[in-house]
Amino acid sequence: MAATTTKTMATPLSLLSLLLLLPLLSTTLLCRHAILSPLASASASPSPLRCRSGWTDSPRLRTVPPSRIDDGYCDCPYDGLDEPTTGACSGSIDGMWAGLSAGEGGGAGTGGGGGGSGGATFACPQQPSLVLPPSRLRDGICDCCDGADEVPGTCEDVCDVALAEERAARAKAREAFAIGSKRRTEGVAEYWRWRVESEGKLKKLKEESKEAEEEEGAAEDRWKAARVAFARRWIYSVRRDLLGSEAPKAFLAGGFSSSPRELGSFVVSLCRLSAEASPNNVANGRCRALDRASLDLGVLWDDASDGDGDALPHFSNLDETSEEALADFAERIESRLEGKDDGRDGPRSARPRRGRGGRDPPPPPPEDEDDSEDPYGDDWHDHPDYHHLDDDHVDYDYDEDVEEDYVPKKGRDPPKPKEEAPKRPEATEEELLVRSILDGVPLDRTSFKERAGAVLKRLKDDDAKEDEPGDEEEEEADEEAEGGAGAAAIDPMARRMVESTLTKRISGASRGEDVAEPSARRVASLLRSRGASPDFMTNLAVATLYHAQVSSEEVAALMHESSDASGATESSSSSSSCAASWAALCAAAGDEPRHPSPSAAEAARRACARREGADGARPAEGGAEEEESVPAAVPDGYRGYFEPRPRGPDDVLATHFAEADALHKGGPPGELSETKERKEAAAKRRKEASKAVSDLERELGEGDGGVPKYGLDGELYALRDTCHKVEAGKYEYEVCLFGKAWQRDVGKKGGGTDLGNFEKEEIGPDGRRVLRWGGGAKCWNGPVRSAEVEVTCGAETKVLTADEPETCRYALTMESPIGCDDGFKAKNSL
Repeated sequence: MAATTTKTMATPLSLLSLLLLLPLLSTTLLCRHAILSPLASASASPSPLRCRSGWTDSPRLRTVPPSRIDDGYCDCPYDGLDEPTTGACSGSIDGMWAGLSAGEGGGAGTGGGGGGSGGATFACPQQPSLVLPPSRLRDGICDCCDGADEVPGTCEDVCDVALAEERAARAKAREAFAIGSKRRTEGVAEYWRWRVESEGKLKKLKEESKEAEEEEGAAEDRWKAARVAFARRWIYSVRRDLLGSEAPKAFLAGGFSSSPRELGSFVVSLCRLSAEASPNNVANGRCRALDRASLDLGVLWDDASDGDGDALPHFSNLDETSEEALADFAERIESRLEGKDDGRDGPRSARPRRGRGGRDPPPPPPEDEDDSEDPYGDDWHDHPDYHHLDDDHVDYDYDEDVEEDYVPKKGRDPPKPKEEAPKRPEATEEELLVRSILDGVPLDRTSFKERAGAVLKRLKDDDAKEDEPGDEEEEEADEEAEGGAGAAAIDPMARRMVESTLTKRISGASRGEDVAEPSARRVASLLRSRGASPDFMTNLAVATLYHAQVSSEEVAALMHESSDASGATESSSSSSSCAASWAALCAAAGDEPRHPSPSAAEAARRACARREGADGARPAEGGAEEEESVPAAVPDGYRGYFEPRPRGPDDVLATHFAEADALHKGGPPGELSETKERKEAAAKRRKEASKAVSDLERELGEGDGGVPKYGLDGELYALRDTCHKVEAGKYEYEVCLFGKAWQRDVGKKGGGTDLGNFEKEEIGPDGRRVLRWGGGAKCWNGPVRSAEVEVTCGAETKVLTADEPETCRYALTMESPIGCDDGFKAKNSL
């Protein structure tokens, strides 16, 4: 606080009083001479005086003769050097002469004054901040509260009154400093105790981290050795128990030639059947059976290459001489045994197709779920996209149904003529190979999908008619006249069953189609890279057959439809052709069948019996447009489509693959799982130890600008993780040390506007201490918000004020013991 200046006019003295004071005046003159001796020397000097000319800081100098020094006229108004004792150059500012700043003038004198470039000055003894120029000494005005600037005894000492408020403030400041300084010292001492303890703890943590790293390395080596051993046992077992078994190969014998391409088509057919049987047989949009069979044969696919345009997928062959490759191979097998290769998120090309509305078709009904609350298993068809299935899975060409002399109804536009399709570029060898593989797949579901889709469309149209007002009796008469059965004529429960069954079968057929092409591309890649190797393709067919998990009846029917001896197709197959085809492949009566094997022949007889006894198995004559009647039920084999059946435990193929089941269905071996768990536990301990070391190093380390996190002396340690608030206007401000700063409406609990994260503490050359927060929320059309808190000494930590001096820059002031350091004490003369 600025010192209070009190001015008191000297009282005129009577003659008697002067006489009585003569001895005192003589003594005073001697004292005055002692005080002003440096000033008097200027007037006693016989030499001229040179000073600056005018009131400005001009380089021009003027010469003042001795006779004009202390003559009562100010010749040197800039610095007043020619009138040091008369006061003629009075009117100083900032404690010096008019026109001269305190910085350019002299320093404050103590007692008798001091010199400077601008002349001597005088500082009041009890008011060090009050510095007087020579012109205000002995001028009859009491500037100092104790009268030290005038003749002793002239002025009354009023310092007790004038400085009472200042002395009280200084006393309070000294008390606050004493308390704050003590607390600061205690906090710093606490910090150093923590630091010494933490440095010892850090040393121990580093030792533990090193031990954990060594332990992890040893566990990693043991796990790698276990994986390599497991991979070698797996390869040997696959070759012995799966590929070395003659029964599966004998089952397939006679149904195919040994052509690698024909075997490739058979593999794709198996993929299509397994996908139709269950969505669980599709992994990442690909045939799960083919993926697993490839891995058994040491074929490692690059899944990312599946979407590389027209190029065939890439793969690499397992290097059985490399321990690294074997260890990686073992991890793939382990992941498969744990069921982690059944992901559903595959490339877009392999996903179910979208309808014209852009929506995905409904998911198929979940398998193996308790449907006690839905005895008909058809609630899933209530999916909002259910009625779009006819668009999603059946590609109708409505323009083909329009006659040439078609006249559109009023308000409708005639159908647009088809645009001629652009010419496709000539197919590459890879594309031709893929097409030839797909052409060898006999599972054509087009006719079934068209006819089943027509029924679903009829049901949908009937639903629309029910919503429209009309003569129901007339509609029923029309239906009877047409001889067809409309949806209204069917029991509602049966209708739902028809809808559910047809939709499910269309979905399964479409799923098989979606899997066929990526499977054919992988088979084509194998044929191109490995050449025409019948042995490899036979092994691939056997392994795919094992993993496809379809029944022997389905495989026999597939062999019947694929066999060159059959010549049957979906549209021409009949009970007689089915039996005749297999009879042609068997030996004469009384002899053991040679082609196919007895197990395959038995499976074929069951497949033929299933087809012969199916109701509605024979496709209707004519196109889908003639098939408008709605059936009361959908039997197995409806419109020539038989749902693929999964392989059961009593199936002949299950018997053939019994030894392979022991390998593939047993789960990872205990040794592999145990070594992996120990490795993971060691890795976890190493990570925890490493994190503990990093966290403690960050606590002990340096922050921005080389300043330690807790300040130069560790003074911020006592304030760690504390928050402090202040209200300013309608806002409340909160700053958290080593946390965030916030601005929020008064009364609001939590949240608000983010002013940034704590960044650092800065201490300037003048001792100014500032805490900074930065990187807050960005202002609209402005900078990101930031806050700075200027800290001064105080007994308690509290925020005093908050303001926004610039857009989105917030300035706060705080009192805290951390500001009570030696610099604050010296600066404030405490």
